[in-house]
Amino acid sequence: QIKMVGVQRAFTPFDIPGRIVYLADGDAWIMEETTGNRRQLVSSGDLDGRIFSLSPDGEWLLFSRSDEDEEIINTLWVLPVDNDSGEEIDLGVLNVIHFADWKPDEELTVAYSTVEPRPGAPGWQANNDLQMLTFSPSGFVRQLPEILETNSGGLYGWWGTEFSWSPDGSNIVYARADEIGLVDFETKDQVPLKKFTPVQTFGDWAWVPGVSWSPEGDLLYAIDHVPPSESQQYDLQILPVEDGDQIVITPEVGMFS
Repeated sequence: QIKMVGVQRAFTPFDIPGRIVYLADGDAWIMEETTGNRRQLVSSGDLDGRIFSLSPDGEWLLFSRSDEDEEIINTLWVLPVDNDSGEEIDLGVLNVIHFADWKPDEELTVAYSTVEPRPGAPGWQANNDLQMLTFSPSGFVRQLPEILETNSGGLYGWWGTEFSWSPDGSNIVYARADEIGLVDFETKDQVPLKKFTPVQTFGDWAWVPGVSWSPEGDLLYAIDHVPPSESQQYDLQILPVEDGDQIVITPEVGMFS
């Protein structure tokens, strides 16, 4: 989220490749070709920033917005960015905290994971599920077969699981407080690649490691927590998707690297 405080100074626009969407005070904006060419996409002021993702072709924006109902955390929406008169589409999905994103190899297809609202901190109980839907530009939404059903999510599973698509959309990695692995789409199982000692945060949150794909989709870059649970050492590792050694490439990095 970008906020401006104080007097606005003159600035010189500069060229940018493609498009940049950004969130400011609960509204969605887009810049195209130059930083001086910007326009507002959503002006309702209720985007919560949990989910905010441009589609791979740059034509649609996926976002979450807060809800007036106190028993609903947020709702999931999409919007065509090129059509000034394009209407926002309610995907009919409630309570998305950790993950919702476009499937890279299929148009207008979104995967997501949900939570159940709770009165106590942190405000939810994660379902650790993985669902998928597709929609049409006219607003028709169709739910696709469930990928992962609701599950405990391992140690500190109440916090939730993060997911990330491989660049070609053929794989999806999951990361939770005690484990990193791949989702098997055929068996609908979670296949661990790396297990580690969960971090004792002494708070109402759980640490989940950051994970990124290599451009070719054959390697994962992940943060490993070095035991014991109170340890503050985190190493950057390479995890091969297929066979191969797991290698520490940079020791003692930040926990949110």
